[in-house]
Amino acid sequence: MCKLNDILNTEVRSYDGEPSAKQGMSVERIRFNTDVMFALAKRLEMPLDRTMELLRTHDGFRRLYRSFSRRHEASANEIAKELSLSLQ
Repeated sequence: MCKLNDILNTEVRSYDGEPSAKQGMSVERIRFNTDVMFALAKRLEMPLDRTMELLRTHDGFRRLYRSFSRRHEASANEIAKELSLSLQ
């Protein structure tokens, strides 16, 4: 089992991309996606920045974005498990 310090050991980086959001997200959606991200980082035993890079390179953000619509069918841990299997 990984420790919380391993997950939170992230580097501060800046990205050159333009913001792509047209509208803001609801607080509930942000909370759920955060829960999925922490569960995914814990499952992969990686810091959050490396987990996000992995999601970015494997087009995982699209799956993360769509996971909110499945929140009544599956928990954040189940969705993180599916994401981790697709990233490996």
